[in-house]
Amino acid sequence: MKYYARVENKIAYKLGLITAEKAMKPTHISGKEYTHEMFEIDRKSYENGSHGYGLNNNGKKVNVNGVLVPDKYVFVF
Repeated sequence: MKYYARVENKIAYKLGLITAEKAMKPTHISGKEYTHEMFEIDRKSYENGSHGYGLNNNGKKVNVNGVLVPDKYVFVF
């Protein structure tokens, strides 16, 4: 099974996950701007991320393309 994530746009740009050009086209989920690009993640990262519209903030990190991102900035599905 494959797992995917989107990262909040501003955080993704600051961490170097997306370019400035890609940051100009966000996807809106639950009133927040996330990257349009979907990143493939592993199961552990999926379990640490935010699911659905109820956002988690438990201090865990999600590995997105080798960059550890705080879970409150990541939407997984």
